[in-house]
Amino acid sequence: MAKKTMQQKKPIPQKVWLAIVLAIITLVGTIVTALGPKLLEQLQPTSSNAQSENFDYQVHIETSAGIPIPSATVTIEIGGGRAPLDTISDSKGLARILIDTSYIGKPGRLIIRAIGYKPFIQNIDLTEGDLPKIIQLEPTP
Repeated sequence: MAKKTMQQKKPIPQKVWLAIVLAIITLVGTIVTALGPKLLEQLQPTSSNAQSENFDYQVHIETSAGIPIPSATVTIEIGGGRAPLDTISDSKGLARILIDTSYIGKPGRLIIRAIGYKPFIQNIDLTEGDLPKIIQLEPTP
């Protein structure tokens, strides 16, 4: 039987360990310094960003005599391959659409359709406060 010779591993000197630990600490410090502000910005939204994620667009759909038109379809086409935003007016002719602030200033098209009325189509810029608040539909002949 052959004897196994055991080689003893030499312990790594304490100075080498210290150098390795210091190198790791320096590397982590450099990464945190470089990426820290960006990571914090993403993890902690500012109060202004949290409150202004979207705005609520409200429009009243009515006849020329001011009678509300329920069940009118209100659509905002934004373009650029984005899905249109749409809703239906309630019994008082009110329709509400939440618009993401990333759309602010972008061109769009407001389309309103209701049974028995001519469609309403208007090119718009998606700016809060500048969108039409009352739309009067004309009856179809």
